[in-house]
Parts: sequence; structure tokens; C-alpha cells
Amino acid sequence: MSTTSAADERRAPQLVFLSNAAGRSAEVGVKAANLGVLMAAGFPVPDGIVLTAAALGLAFTGLQDEAGVPPLLEGWLSEVLERVGPGPVAIRSSALAEDLADASYAGQYETVLGVEGLGPMAAAVRRCYESASAARVAAYERGRSAGSASIAVLIQRLVPADAAGVAFTANPVSGARDETLVSAVRGLGDRLMSGEVSPDDWVVRGDRADSPRGGTGAIDAQRARSIADLARQVEALFGAPQDIEWALVGDTLFVLQARPITALPIPAELIEPVPVRVEVPAGFWEREASHFPVPLTPMMRSLEVTIQNAALARAFAAHGLLADGLEFREIGGWMYTRVVPPGGKDRRPPPAPLLWLLVRLHPQMRSRLSVARRALREDLAGQIIRTWHAETQPDLQRRINALREVPVEALDDAALLEHWARVHSLLDAGIVAHFTLHAPIAIARFELARACRDLLGWDAPRTFELLNGLSAMSTTPALALAELSRLAATRPALHELVERADREAVSQLSRADPEFDAAFQHYQRGYAMRARRYDVAEPTLAETPELTLATLRDQLRRGYDGTRQVAALASRRSAVLAEARELLATREEADRARFERALARAVAAHPVHEENEFFTVSVPLALARTSLRELGRRLA
Repeated sequence: MSTTSAADERRAPQLVFLSNAAGRSAEVGVKAANLGVLMAAGFPVPDGIVLTAAALGLAFTGLQDEAGVPPLLEGWLSEVLERVGPGPVAIRSSALAEDLADASYAGQYETVLGVEGLGPMAAAVRRCYESASAARVAAYERGRSAGSASIAVLIQRLVPADAAGVAFTANPVSGARDETLVSAVRGLGDRLMSGEVSPDDWVVRGDRADSPRGGTGAIDAQRARSIADLARQVEALFGAPQDIEWALVGDTLFVLQARPITALPIPAELIEPVPVRVEVPAGFWEREASHFPVPLTPMMRSLEVTIQNAALARAFAAHGLLADGLEFREIGGWMYTRVVPPGGKDRRPPPAPLLWLLVRLHPQMRSRLSVARRALREDLAGQIIRTWHAETQPDLQRRINALREVPVEALDDAALLEHWARVHSLLDAGIVAHFTLHAPIAIARFELARACRDLLGWDAPRTFELLNGLSAMSTTPALALAELSRLAATRPALHELVERADREAVSQLSRADPEFDAAFQHYQRGYAMRARRYDVAEPTLAETPELTLATLRDQLRRGYDGTRQVAALASRRSAVLAEARELLATREEADRARFERALARAVAAHPVHEENEFFTVSVPLALARTSLRELGRRLA
């Protein structure tokens, strides 16, 4: 490949020579920029030319002919061919969002080796370009903040490798920093990357190289040590453990790629255990991982546990349940739970034949059965649901609205403490309401399921189609997000920001499209002041607007239409209801009345399931976090 200069690039700005690529990842992608850094530092990197991401976007925009070569691309590739000369080349994707410290995207994008001629080169470039929008890339990047999937393409003279492979400068399984793992295959490395062949594996520690499984002899111990030494030099340059791709021609080693090793575990010898005092209580306890998958933070431990146990005990007693409650307790940092047996002490259960008699003869059990009958007779469950709609939910909504508007950072210390007391009171009231509602919701759903089973022969999934789409806490945010999607789909200026879906993109919305930004901020105010999990340590959706933007991006990619989804659920619900009533049309009036009564009660109770989570736990926890962060800032 001929020597290049900055003047060459000024004549062809869509082309960047690898020797000039260092520090230009926004144009050439991270892979090419890293290789440029290595080349500038004197590492053996095959020279190459990069077609920039902006140039490829321009070349492929609006192209309709799937088999055609964009005229711009044809001209640029002709220029590349003149510079690299005849012979096969390697064409590699170089995305703007790969080889990052927290997201490598390894194996997600295309590489095509051994390409010769203008037509095959154009086809290979197109494969690389289109791999940025592949389903596997979308799945990989979901939930990450890596940014845009825009892509550049690197064209290099193909290295006719005798052997090739990868090397990790730390053990990616154990995290050991004193081990370099080398994998090698004969010939080109694409067979290793594709999984077509199993490699020879070497573990290099200092000057010792071992091959635990033997192999095909692609490299020997001396070569493994040389590759490991090269990889460690790359690590020293970048200052972090590296995953490199290499190729060997005769006695010459080449570096083909270098990226950080992501998600590298901390070696056990570097972890200093923190002693945790554990007092194991009596009784049978099991981990509560559904709501608390990680250990509680000290602050969260102090907020909820006592009051939720008392609320559950009152709920069990009110409905006459044959247990004293469901108890939560933190044990060794983790949340555990148990069903509290009558009297609070765990005992061996009586034999099944005696349980029936015990429930009817034991005074305490008879008392509970009496309470249960009265709760059913007086429709305690229905009363609680009606009170929720008429009083509890409106009161919580009023208190939430008032507290949400308070600028906590502007309060003096005394006012902030008063505000925190009101937030804490809301959280306590919410937790009591939360556990009070569980039994009534379950009872109403059970009644409908039992009625549909007895009268129609339907199973639970079929029955609950009668309730799909009734929750305003699902449909209202979906419709609001659908409106954002409608705006974004028609405004090209927004496309790049929505695709990036990072914090910087959110900050640029107001300048790019003030109307969309106003709608986005309205959505955030209405639906984002909520906790993402049951701990005040977790940032709220209001603090992470990039997650809303990422959800919008994913919906646009999938062509999801929230309005159509809501309408489809309503249509399906109407059809299932019409079918049920038609099947019951010839039944006795008592059967029809039973179905309609159970349906009405379930329709009233079903939306409360999501309202309960939102108003009683999620929003109060988010408000608590806002206050506690301000208190913490001042204390710090």
C-alpha cells in the first residue's frame, strides 16, 4: 500500500488512512481508531483505508436496488483499489459503538476476508454496513448506553496468515491478571471467530506456556509466549486488560484488532471479605428474590420492613386467613420471608386427616373461620376496592402531586426535614394500602376464574382475556409513548438522537426539535417519577431519561404502535365477552347473574393491581429517593 499523507485525505475526505485514524473514532469507528493508535505507537498493524461512517450513510441512503452498487461507493472503492493495488483484501466493520470498556460488541458486526475486485468489494462493504442494523446487534445493545450503531468500514491488505487467533491478557473466566490466554488456529482466523473449528488453547504465566488440551500444533510454546508478550504490550499502551486478534506470517506477528475485555471478574484474591453479622431467627425462612434480588441497602432496610409486616398481619386477620401473616426479615443483608403460622411459632403440621377436624374444633381456628365467613358475607374485598377508587387512590394522588412539585434543593434545612416527614408518611400509608389490596384483588380474580371454569369450561388464560387492556396505568403511558413515536417517525432531525439514546442525546432534543422535547418532558413528568426496583438506591426513571429514549428507539425499530396495541386489546376483550354472553344466553338466569357479578367485580379490581404498585410503592419510593439524596448532599 502506498504511503499516504494529510493532503491525500483532503482530496478524498470520505477516506481516512489508518496511519491517520488515531483519535478519530467518531469518523472511522473505535476498531480503526484503536488500530491507528497502535500503528502510531509502532505496533505491527497492516496498513489500511477507512470508508467513514458519514460517507457510507450518504452512499446507502435511499438506495432501492438491493443488488446495486451505490454510485458514490463505486467511485470511492475504485480509488481504494488504486491505492492498495491488486490482490485480496480484508474488509472489516468498524462501528462507532464497539470495542468499548463496557460493551465490546464482539462478533456482532461483519468481517469479510479474501475479497478481490470492485464488485465483490462493494458487496462486502454492504454486508458490513447492513450488519449495524442486524437483529443481533439490536438485542446486544438493548439496555446499554453505548450509543449509535453507525458504522465505518476498514479495508486492509489481507494478511496471508500461517496461524491466527485471539489473546486475552487476563483470564476472562476467573479474572486472574497474571494469565494470558492464547487461542490459535491454522490459517486465517475467521474459522475461529465463526466457531467452525476448535482452537489450540495456551495459558501463559510469566515465561511458562502450557496447552492443557494439546491440539493441532497451530503454534508452539515459543510462539504462544511471543503472542502473549505482544498482547501485554498492547495492554500497557491502553492501560487496561485487552482482547486482541493476531495473525502470524512466518516469524512476523500482526495485530488485527484490540479491544478492552468487558465484564472482567475481580479475582478472588483481590476481594477483601466484609464481615456481616448474621442472627438466624427461628422458623422456616426462604430468600425473597422476586422483589429483592440483591442485598438491601442500609437506608432501604430502615424504611419498610417493620410496617409491611404489621400491614400484612392486619390483612390476614381481617379476612380470617389461617395464618398470622407473611413476615419479611433481613438476614445477613438479604431479604427473607416466611408464612407466619398461627401463634407465630413453627411446628410440624398435623397429619392431613386431622387438619380438617382441627380447623373446625380448635377455638382459634373456629374464630378465624367465623371472621372469614363474615368477610365474605359483608363483601370486605369489594368494600376495600370501592374505597380504593373513591378515597384511597385520590388521596394518594393528591399527596403525590403536591410533593412532586416541591423543589427540594431550594428548601432550607428545617423545611427539607418537614418535607421528608411528609414523604415518609406517604410511603408508610402507601405500604399499608399496598398490602391491604392484595387479598381483594386476588379474591375478585379467583371469583371470575371459578365462574368461567364452572359455567364455560374456560381455563385461567382464556378467562383473563376478559380483563386485558383495562388498566389505565398500562394504556395511558402506552398512548403517550405512541404519540412520541408518531412525532419522532416523521422528523428526520430526531432520528440520530433517538438512535443514540444516551444522556447527551436527551440534552440535545430541545435544540433539535422543541415541540418533541416538550412532549418528551411532559411524558417524563407524568410517568417517570417512579422507582425501577424496590430500593431507594436505584436511580428513578426521571433520573435516567435515556431509558425512555431507548424504549422509544426500540419501538420505532420494531414498528410498534401503542395506539393499535391498545385498540387490539380492547377489540379482543369485546370479542371474548360477546362469546361468553352468547354461550350463557340459554343458561339459567342465576348462571348469567353469577357471571356478570363476577365480571363486574374483576373489572373493578383488575386495574388496581398496577395502580397499587404505582401509587403505593413506586412513586413514594421515587419521592423518598429525591428527598434522601438532597439530605445526603447536605450531610456530605
